[in-house]
Amino acid sequence: MAAPLHAPPERVRRPAAPPRPVAAEPAPAPREAPAVGEGTRRQLDLALTDLSEVLGVYPFRSGMPACRHCVSDADLRTLALPPPRIPRPTLDRYVAKCLTTWGEPVDLKRLLPEVLTRLCDGRLGPPDALVGARLRRAGWLDWPAAEAPAVRRTLRAAWLTTLAGAPAQGRAPVTDRLGLITSAEDDLSPYLDLWEDRLESPGNPNARLAAVLHVADLLGPLDQGGRRRLTRGFPLARRGVVAQLEHWLRQPVVVRRLAHAADALDGTPHGEVVASARRGLARLRNDG
Repeated sequence: MAAPLHAPPERVRRPAAPPRPVAAEPAPAPREAPAVGEGTRRQLDLALTDLSEVLGVYPFRSGMPACRHCVSDADLRTLALPPPRIPRPTLDRYVAKCLTTWGEPVDLKRLLPEVLTRLCDGRLGPPDALVGARLRRAGWLDWPAAEAPAVRRTLRAAWLTTLAGAPAQGRAPVTDRLGLITSAEDDLSPYLDLWEDRLESPGNPNARLAAVLHVADLLGPLDQGGRRRLTRGFPLARRGVVAQLEHWLRQPVVVRRLAHAADALDGTPHGEVVASARRGLARLRNDG
C-alpha cells in the first residue's frame, strides 16, 4: 500500500476578489447545506432544490423568440412540458441554441435547474463549458438577489462533488467541471480555495489523494507535447480566469503536494500519473 499523504504545511491565502454589488436587498439566508464530510451529493441536491424554488416562478412562454428555420412548432410544444419530462434531444438542442436562435434569459432561467441537474448526473449532451457560456451570455452575475446566489451555490456544490472522489470512469473529469466554472464565473478564487482545502485535508489522506489526482488529470496532457498553456483547453472561458488557474498551479502548496505524492506513490499506476503531471507543470512553469 502506498504511503499516506501527510498533513500540510501552513499556507497563505490569496486575497479575495472585491465583492460584486447586488441588484436588490439580500434575500433571506439559504438553508444550510452539509459540510463536505457530511456528503457532497446531498449538498448538491440541496443546492439544486433551492435553485428550482428560486427560479420556479418563470413560466413557459409560447411566444419566446425562435428561429423559424431551426426551431419547429413541435420543439416549442415539447419544451412546454414540465422540465423533468422534456426529452433529452429537445433539451440538448435548446442548450445548444439558447440565447442565439432560441429564447431569452427568462426562458433559460425556467430550464436551468433541470439543465444543471442533468449536467451533474451525466445526462446532458452539450459540454459543461457551453452551459457556462450560456449562463454568461444570460448575464447571470447580474440577476436579481436570490437568483445569482442560488446559481453560485449550485456551481460550488457541483465542484465539491467532483473533488470529493478520485478520477474514475463514470465520474465527470475535473476538466469538464472547470469548463463549466471558467466559462460562467469571473473569479476562480473560491473554487481554487476549495481545491486547496482538499489538497491539505488534515487526517484525510483519501481526500488529499483525490485532490492531487485531479491536479494530475489537468496537467498530464501538457506532458504530451504541443500546447504549454491551459487556455487552449478552455476556449469558452472568461478572460483572465484561466490565468488565475495557471497562477494557482504554480503555487508552492501545489508543487509540494505533487512532489510528495510522486514519492509516496512511486511504483504504482498513480505514481506514473503524478510524475507525468509534474513534467506537465514544469512545461507550464517554464513557459514564461
